[in-house]
Amino acid sequence: MQTLRLAAVTIGLLTLLLILHVYGMSGHWYLYFPYFDLITHFLGGVGIALSALYVMKNPKHIILISIIAGIVWEIFEVYYDITGWPISSINYQIDTAIDIVMDTLGAVAVWLIVRKNK
Repeated sequence: MQTLRLAAVTIGLLTLLLILHVYGMSGHWYLYFPYFDLITHFLGGVGIALSALYVMKNPKHIILISIIAGIVWEIFEVYYDITGWPISSINYQIDTAIDIVMDTLGAVAVWLIVRKNK
């Protein structure tokens, strides 16, 4: 039963994240709402951590996996030139650092909840 509930929560959260991201891109919410990117990266960290927890059944490495996924996402943004700033700019570097911190905080939140409920 726990596995089924974890799967449902994970799929629900990832669906919400997809909807937010699609509307964020098409409706320019990332530009209009300065903190929208923080929310989506936090939820991304939560989603990756929940997915890793579901697959591995062990919370030991979910934070590391979320950090790696966040870095891969940032590389994706650079490759497809969707960063909004030149890579060498301070704005890009700050945005990337904040994005990875938010991904990590989302994973830490999952880890803390799992640890508390053990």
